[in-house]
Amino acid sequence: MPKLPRDVSADAGKSEVGHGGLLGACWEILRQEEEKDFRDRSAGEEEKSRFLGERAVRAFGRISFVVDHQTGSHMILVHSQDLVRHLTVPMHHSLKPGTLRRLIKDAGLTVEEFIDLL
Repeated sequence: MPKLPRDVSADAGKSEVGHGGLLGACWEILRQEEEKDFRDRSAGEEEKSRFLGERAVRAFGRISFVVDHQTGSHMILVHSQDLVRHLTVPMHHSLKPGTLRRLIKDAGLTVEEFIDLL
């Protein structure tokens, strides 16, 4: 489970991502892991790809969101106790920071809580 460095400041990830704070650091952690997985697959390892969307679905699953169905490249999640609450997670190779921020907010989480779920 990735952990944020102790010296994460309000500007963490800002130059790379264009978004500051913990969301930028969160996005950067996920992006680096995706790149590592891609390099591992390119080197011939058979490990299944872990796209950012898949990681997000797993994290949301830890707070009672379950997969309802998939439409094209988007996974639709519903909350197991409140079926009105739903999330649409793109299963692309990467998620834009604004999309990730909105998913975290719609799930009722803070960025810190989402990072803890990773």
